[in-house]
Amino acid sequence: MKRVIVIGGNGSGKTTFSVKLSEYLKLPLIHLDRIYWKENWEHLSNEEFDNALMSELIKPEWIIDGNYKRTVETRLKYCDTVFYFDFSSLACLYGSITRTIKNIGNIIMNY
Repeated sequence: MKRVIVIGGNGSGKTTFSVKLSEYLKLPLIHLDRIYWKENWEHLSNEEFDNALMSELIKPEWIIDGNYKRTVETRLKYCDTVFYFDFSSLACLYGSITRTIKNIGNIIMNY
């Protein structure tokens, strides 16, 4: 397990799992949201995002956490392990609400 992707619904626990797996395996963790989003909620173009993603995919070791469906096929070609979080919509909604409540202070302070 040297190249791992973690995919699943919003609020399914991908990031929490990825952080713990990264610590356990001592692999660098790449969050797709941190690649895609720039300051002030602006995002990269598809071409810029694809180039940034490719620069990560060619590295020998990583865990990539994120749900960008357009790039799943590409990521699958480079990974050796996939964790797919297939939880109910209700469970994912609960996870999203819990995350929002937990991070509300950070959201307000960064606004």
